[in-house]
Amino acid sequence: MPLLGWTLEAIRADLLQKLATERERYEGMAQSALTLCDPAVLGDESALSVHVEGTAQIIGAAEFGGPNSVARFAGGH
Repeated sequence: MPLLGWTLEAIRADLLQKLATERERYEGMAQSALTLCDPAVLGDESALSVHVEGTAQIIGAAEFGGPNSVARFAGGH
């Protein structure tokens, strides 16, 4: 996003809009994860464990906005 010619108010509004969009996306993913872990959804209360595989450093990946992006949602600055 080239900022040349933008006012501080426009930059702030743009950032707030992007933050709201990212927060919605994060909340949707979190809700989906919680739903998948719900014993009622699993249908088998004896299977209350979830096995998760993935990349150890995924938070730092550019596709996820890096660690600062995640810190915003975790309450950090």
